[in-house]
Amino acid sequence: MKNVKSILPHIFPKIDKIHQHRCFNKIVSLLPKNLKEHTLFCYKRDRTLFIVFDHPGIKMEFNYNQKVINEILNMAKKMVNECKNVEISNIKAIVSNKNFKKIKNSNSSFNTYKETSLANFKNYAKNSDIKDLIEKIREKIIKLREDEKSNQ
Repeated sequence: MKNVKSILPHIFPKIDKIHQHRCFNKIVSLLPKNLKEHTLFCYKRDRTLFIVFDHPGIKMEFNYNQKVINEILNMAKKMVNECKNVEISNIKAIVSNKNFKKIKNSNSSFNTYKETSLANFKNYAKNSDIKDLIEKIREKIIKLREDEKSNQ
């Protein structure tokens, strides 16, 4: 028994695949923004990393920037822990002929609703601060209703 790293693949046989996947994600995250946005997925065959894009123009741009991308690969091999044991000698781009749907995370989505209140509620608050806040809400509701009427 040399060390723990030599035992781990025997205990967890898929751990190398997990490290590979993390390495591929890191390499894709280091790509320029326009290439990163059009990347569908990556896979490794022999010692070549294939990056699959969703548009042929992006593949051409990838091939045009091949020197920069090889530098990114070399930098990732040296600095990213997951990439140190992954044997990749070159990167190639492919355009998928299948229609994969890329999942995009929407960080913010706001729903807007039409105001339904007529602002004819009674203010029973006894605390003056709360009473003032409720009156401000009433004023905003009235203003929204007036704006909706003027836009129609």
